[in-house]
Amino acid sequence: MASFKYQLIFTLSPPPALAGCSQPSPQELKEKTAAATAEAKSDAQAVADGIKEGWDRARPLDLNSPQEINW
Repeated sequence: MASFKYQLIFTLSPPPALAGCSQPSPQELKEKTAAATAEAKSDAQAVADGIKEGWDRARPLDLNSPQEINW
């Protein structure tokens, strides 16, 4: 009797678990893609700014000597 109860539970549990898996609407997909693209563009700009700042240094950066960080 107990094995039948477990079989019944395992048989009925996948449909509710799969009910949450749905395809996003095309509009929602476009909005998420636009947001991810804007974030990637912002990150790329920050990287480019950091590289430019490194190139524009008057002297080379010495990674072996600690320097004060001004946040």
